This record gives sequence, C-alpha cells and structure tokens, in this order.
Amino acid sequence: MNLKSIVVFAALTLSCFALADTVSVDFESYPDGPITNGYDGWQITNPSWDQQVVSTSPITGNKSWRTSQRVASGSFGDQPYSPALMDKVSETGAFRRFDASWKWSPLVGGKNGEGVTVSIDNGTGQRGNWIRLENNGGLDTSWRIYLFDFNGISNTFPSVTLMENISAGTVLDMKFDMTFNPGANNDVWNMYINNTLMYTGVGWEDYFRNFAPTYGPTPVTYDRLLFRQSPTAIANAAGVLIDDIQYTSSVPEPATLTILALAGLLKRRRAAKKQAS
Repeated sequence: MNLKSIVVFAALTLSCFALADTVSVDFESYPDGPITNGYDGWQITNPSWDQQVVSTSPITGNKSWRTSQRVASGSFGDQPYSPALMDKVSETGAFRRFDASWKWSPLVGGKNGEGVTVSIDNGTGQRGNWIRLENNGGLDTSWRIYLFDFNGISNTFPSVTLMENISAGTVLDMKFDMTFNPGANNDVWNMYINNTLMYTGVGWEDYFRNFAPTYGPTPVTYDRLLFRQSPTAIANAAGVLIDDIQYTSSVPEPATLTILALAGLLKRRRAAKKQAS
C-alpha cells in the first residue's frame, strides 16, 4: 500500500470512528400533541408538562415543538429529556466531545420571567452547562439569552447575558460544543448564536467535582439534552418553539491531527520527488 492509499484509508477509518453517534429530531414524523414518555427515546415522566408538537407556524418544515412554563417543577428527574446517544461523552471515555444545535423562536404574548433552559445532561439532572431563553419584561421585544457557567475556584456561578431585546418570532440558531479534558477546571465550552461565537467557558465539571458525592458521581457522563422549566409556574405563558435538534458525540481531536500529519508527509514526499526529477 503506497502512502497516498494509507492517507485515504486513515482518513476514512478515523472519520468513521470520530463521528461516533448522532441524534437528530426535526419533529416532522411526530404526531401533533404532547410527546409521551418513551416516544422515540424521549424521557418525559411528568405528563402534566405544557409541551406539544404543533403544526401552526413551525420554525422549519411542517412541525415544531412548543414548550412553556405554565407548568413548572423544582425537580429534574421528571423534566423533558431528549433521546440518548449510544456513545456517551465524558472525561475518561473515548468520546470526549459533545456538539449540539437547535433552533429557538419565542412566541408572541410572552410573560415576564417565562422561558426554557437547555443543558447537556444524562437523564438525572447532572447538567454540564446552562443556557436560557427568557422573557425579561413581559414585552414581545424583551426576550434575552443568558447562561450560567461555574467557577471552580470561587465556587460561584457567573451569569453572562449573550443577547438582549429579542423580538417574539425571531428564529435563533443555537449551537454549542463541549470538549471534556481529563483534570479539573479545564473543559472547554463554546456557545454560538447564529453561527457567531458568543462565549467560551469551562462548563459545570467542577460543580460536581467540588461537591461530590452530594450531587452525584464525578466525572459526569453525558448523552442527551435537558429542556427544563424553572420552579415557578407562570399562568398563560406563551411558550417557545424548538426545532431541528441535533447532537453528536465524537472522539478527541488527535484523530484529525493524525490525518493532517499523514497528508503533510505525502505532500513533502511529492515535493522531494519533484526536486529529484
């Protein structure tokens, strides 16, 4: 096998290995109405949540998922959890990167304080970050996006506002990636809105490490998203549309670096042959 063949073979092999597992949900095949517990892998053990797949004015395609804060809970286990990845992400496993994306659109008539929080999770409430779309004033132009990271040195949760004065009906393309590195206070969390990097932090790894075992085992393993409603219920909350959810687990970057190194070796070999001729 010549070097070119080795590069191609390595690229194909490592790329297949790197893209370990992906979950995609666009709701197009879902029946209208509430998503029931267990449907398509969803974990929603509380049937009282105000959540349903709707066909009215969807974000994309013919259907979106609407959720609101008309019903709320202080617990985490009964919140809506998306389907789980087979290849879980953690600091100690082979798969140490989690990429997620979705679309948000706040609905007209939002009430002050209502919203929805999205976190990386494992179905138990051990969150890895915290991103929230919230109405901050009761006006259709007063939605905002903010997040809570965790500072493992001071044991505090810095709140960071990423975008304000968002109008109802605005479609927001959300994306984040989490890279889990062995050790304390060194994970990397990048948060994007409309393909623009808005924040880089470390996530919540030290929250569980510093307070274990009170809040569960550490390091934490993640495989899904949590769509949480805060402890305070808000009557007649308008809600938020969510669509085009996708998340992936993958192996660390060295696989890509190996491909690039082999490609560079092939380029140098070609250059040497050209000089020799």
